Amino acid sequence: MSLFDKLKARMHYLFGIKLINKAEYASAVNEITTAISVSPKPEYYKNRGYAQLMLGNLNEAYLDLNHVIGDATTTITDPTAYYIRGNIYTARREYSLALRDYKEAMQLKPKYHDAMNNAATVCEKLKKKDEALQYYGQAIKATPGNGAYLFNRGTFYWETNRRKEAVADFERAARLGDKDAQAALKRVGKGFLITKSWK
Repeated sequence: MSLFDKLKARMHYLFGIKLINKAEYASAVNEITTAISVSPKPEYYKNRGYAQLMLGNLNEAYLDLNHVIGDATTTITDPTAYYIRGNIYTARREYSLALRDYKEAMQLKPKYHDAMNNAATVCEKLKKKDEALQYYGQAIKATPGNGAYLFNRGTFYWETNRRKEAVADFERAARLGDKDAQAALKRVGKGFLITKSWK
C-alpha cells in the first residue's frame, strides 16, 4: 500500500469521525468503510462499530468490535473497544456479557466512569444490587460533578425503597443542573412514584 493510499484512508476515517461527532452515523459508516477497504485498522473498525451501534445495527456493530477485540488469545489495550461492545451487549439484553466487557474496560482504565455507570445499570438488570450500588458509587467518586450518575443512583435507591438516600441524590444532581433529577424532585413532591421509565 502506498503512502498516498494510507493518507487517503486516514482522510476518509477522520471525516467519518467528524460525521460521528455531528451524529450523522450513516454517512460516517460509509466514510469509515472506505477507509477500512484501503487500510483495515482496529481503530477504524472500533469507530465504525460505534456508528453502527448508534444506528441500531447491532450485528454489524458486534462484528466490527470483534475485529478489534478478537478472540481470547488477543491482548487488547483499548478500554473503549470493550466499553462499546459492552453497550452492544446491553442493547441486545445480554447483560452478563455486557458486565464482563465493562469490567475489562475498567481493568484497562481504572477510572472509566462511563463503564462504571453502565456496569451498575447491568448489575441492576442481573439483580446484583450490592454490586450495582458499588459501581454507582465508584462512578460518582470518579466524577462527582456528574448529575446523571447521581440521578441513576437516586433512582436505584428509590426503587429499592431507600427514599431518604434517593431524595438526597436527586437534590445533589438537581443542584448540578441535571434535568431528570429536577423533574424527579417535582414528582416526589407531588407524591408520584419514581422509576427509570417514569420520564
